[in-house]
Formats: sequence, structure tokens, C-alpha cells
Amino acid sequence: MRRKKPRVLLIALYTEGMRMTFEELGICSIASYLRAHGYEVMVMGKTKEQLDYAKIMDYLPDIVGFSLYSTSKHVVFSVCEELHRRIPQVYLCVGGTLATHNHRGILQEAPYIDMVLRGEGEEVFLNLVRCVEEEGDFTSVNGLTYRKDAKIYVNKDQELIKDLDSLPVPARDILVENNLKIAQISTSRGCKARCTFCASQLFWSCWRGRSVKGIIDEIESIVNTHQIHAFYFIDGSFEDPSNDYSRLIKIAKEIIRRNLKICYFANFRAEFCRKATPELMELLVKSGLSAACIGIEAANSFDLKLYGKRATLEENIKIIDLFNKYGVNIQPGFININPYSTFENLRKNIDFLEKYKFLSIKAILFNRYNMLINTPLYEKIVRDNLLMKGVFNEDGYYFVDERIGVFINFIEKYISSIGHDSNKAIDRISFFCNDFLSIFLYAKRHIQQDCKDKVRELLDVFEVKLDQLRIQANKLIAKWYKELLDLAENQWHDQKAMEISDKYLGSKDMIQIANHMDNIKNIMYIGLMRHNTSYSHYFIHLF
Repeated sequence: MRRKKPRVLLIALYTEGMRMTFEELGICSIASYLRAHGYEVMVMGKTKEQLDYAKIMDYLPDIVGFSLYSTSKHVVFSVCEELHRRIPQVYLCVGGTLATHNHRGILQEAPYIDMVLRGEGEEVFLNLVRCVEEEGDFTSVNGLTYRKDAKIYVNKDQELIKDLDSLPVPARDILVENNLKIAQISTSRGCKARCTFCASQLFWSCWRGRSVKGIIDEIESIVNTHQIHAFYFIDGSFEDPSNDYSRLIKIAKEIIRRNLKICYFANFRAEFCRKATPELMELLVKSGLSAACIGIEAANSFDLKLYGKRATLEENIKIIDLFNKYGVNIQPGFININPYSTFENLRKNIDFLEKYKFLSIKAILFNRYNMLINTPLYEKIVRDNLLMKGVFNEDGYYFVDERIGVFINFIEKYISSIGHDSNKAIDRISFFCNDFLSIFLYAKRHIQQDCKDKVRELLDVFEVKLDQLRIQANKLIAKWYKELLDLAENQWHDQKAMEISDKYLGSKDMIQIANHMDNIKNIMYIGLMRHNTSYSHYFIHLF
């Protein structure tokens, strides 16, 4: 007999390739919504190894929900199996973009998962909990795909929430419990672009935005309550919805008006450069913009067209130059490999990534296209008979040129098997060239407004040395990648590929570069503290 009020456990399960420095805003929003309707919710943000099963058993949830990503899928499956063994009566469910668009395949692949919540999760989860509470029929829960009597049932979709300001702000359990230093903010849902690989237009179907007041109220509350000054705006594209960027301008101006000393990271499309005036860039920088993910995706015309990108190759370069000019660190969105990749286009990609020093960011270098069912690119793969048969997997496609498949499969296996020190070195280099550099550029911008010449010199020396080390890392990785490409195009040999990889990625050179980055960071940080301990405020997010 179930309790009258079901208990809910929501788990953000972090795995290799995921950022534990970030919250999982989807389940945090669902948790807040359920609590607002009187339900008890526990939220966890852990790795599989960190999960406290004793705590879970003591809580004894009736429903457990997970956010599902391609990187975490199999770990989520294994945890679901363990929870089913320990609490056989519990309902296990998953949600998110991947689960939404592969809902049948997920249930076919994972026998211990009872249901998939499709689309926007708040209303679906609330209706599910109410259904469990009333011991009702799951057919009444819109947005639910579920298993019953060895069959899979798909209910009709749940309508989107029209007014995002009607939602309570997300719960901050993970932020507090994991002592995170960066808070996530969602100012909108949806995206105005129509990239062929992206499921945003399917998942959200339309763009909706929160009020500027609600957004800045949330930021101000987090600053005052949690003493956090670093934020990640997770919107599909921060400049949406209008061509005049009026909403973006209002957000930036309100941050400045309230004198919120924050730094933030946001997503932009490359065509933003078409109307980004110097006045707008100065406003964004003044409001705290310190890093941006630019949806570049490729450095060759064929792939840009394949991905449905609006920006040209020239505009991709222009947006990079623009953000560099204003001291905004860039992490490009980049899908390096897809089923239609050619050696010529991969060389263009790698030359571009090396030129702009992006090869030192691990997530970019090894990124390949992950399929989402019903997206335009997925449909093309089906039409071209490139979809592998059997249980659906996000990378379950053939390559037009089979040699590309051999190439990428080797890379993925090698990176997963590389020695601990070398793997950690790559991770550290990626950290310095991405997260740390973003915070550093923000800190430098503010510290230099009122500091001594010796402090300016410390910052300048660090920046120059870090750039030199980035160039070294980029050159090593580029040589490795290009030699493997040559090998794959001509005559592949596993042993030779291992030798090339060990020469560049498995060598002491990468470890030495990572150690040097650590050393120059320590010298810079200690020097800053000797001049003014208050400077630690800018870097505390990373220590």
C-alpha cells in the first residue's frame, strides 16, 4: 500500500564528459514545481560512485526521475537496475531531450525503466505524481510513454507552459549540496534557429521568454543568498527573440542598474555579428559577459549546409574576431564529425580549430554528431540508408566513407584507455583554456580598473604565458590528428595509430604543458593575494 503523498527523488547523475561544476536545471525546476504543489522531493547531483544508497533507502521514494544524456545513458541504466533490485515497487523514469526523442528505444533498451517523460517536464511530472497518489490510470498523463504488460504505450503530448513567469524559480539543492560556484539561469525556452541536428524545435516547438524583472530578481537573490557571482545562461541562443536585440539590451541594462557585479557565460549564434554594434558589445561586457559558446559547428561549407547553419564561413571568423576584441572567451559549438564527413573537410576543420586555439578544449576535439530521432539530419540519414539496424543508439550510423568510421572509433577507444596522468593532463589543459580563462578575463577586466602597475604586469604575464602554452598544446594535438587522418586515408594500421597517439597525447609533453599551466596560475594567484586579498573574490569560483 503506497503512502497517500508519494515521495519523489530526482537524480542528476554525472558521468565522464559532463560538467559537475554545473547544476541540472531541468530537474531543479521540476523539484521546485512539485514542492510548490505540496509534494516532498529530494534532489541529488552525484556520480554513480557517490550515490548514497543508504540515504535513498531511508528516504524510500515512490518515484525516481533522471535526466538522460548520451554521455550518461548507460550509467543511468545501471543505477536504475540497482534501484529496481533494492526497491522493486519504485517507479523509475527518465526525461530530457534525448529521452523525449528516443522514448520507445529507451524503454526497449532499458527493461528497468518504467516510463519516459517527454518534453517540458513540470506539468508531466506533476500529473504523474498525482496519478500515483490516486492510484489512477497512466493513460491520463499527457507527455508520458510507459511500459505495461510488456507493451509500450505513448500518450498524447503535454501542452507547453505559456507563461514561464508562472513557474517558481528552480530549486538550488545541487548548488548548495555540491558547493558549486556557478549558478545556471534559464531566461527562455526554445530557439529561433532551425539547425538540422538540433531537437530544440521539436522539444520546445516555439520560443518563450521570461520577464526581465523575473530574471534579474533571480540573479540578485542568488548573489545575496549564496554569494555566487558567476552565472551560465543556458538559453539556446541568448540574443533571441528579436532582430533588434531589445530584450538582450534590457537584461544587460538591468544588471548594470542594480549594480550586480557578476560574470556570465551565454550561448550565441554566429550571425549575431551582423548586428552586434560596438555599443552593444560594450554594454554586454559592462554587464558581465565574460565567455560565450558560439554555434559555429563546422569550418567547411558542406557541413555548414548539412547542419542548416545560417552563418557563413566568413561570419564564423568575424564573430570570433568580434568577441576576442572585447575580451570575451569563446568556446565554439562544433560538430567535428558526422556520417558525411570527408578527409578534405576534416582537415579544414582541424586547421580552423588549430588557428583559433580551440583544439585544447577536449569537448570540441572529440565531438561527433549524436542523432536525435525526427530531426532533419536524422531523417536524411534514414533516407540515405546510413542508420544501423537494431536498438537505436545516438551514434548508430554508418559513414559514407568507411575509413572515417575506423578513424573516429579508434580515437574514442584510445581516449578512454589512455593512461591516467595523460588523460588528466588533457582535462587540465582543457580546464585552463576554457573555464579558467573565462573567469580570468572577467577578473582582469575588473582588477585593472583600480590596481597598481605590478598587478597589471602579473595579469599580463600570466595571459601571455597561458597563450603560449595553449599554442603548444594546439600544435601537438593538431599534429596527432593530422597524422591519424593521413593514416586513415591511405592505409590504416592499429599499431601505427597507437604509436602516433602515444607520441603526442600519451607523451610527457602534454603532462608538462598542464603542469606549466598550474605553475603560472599559482604564481599569478599568490602574487595577486600579496597585493590585495580581495582579488580572491574573482577566482574563488575555480578553487
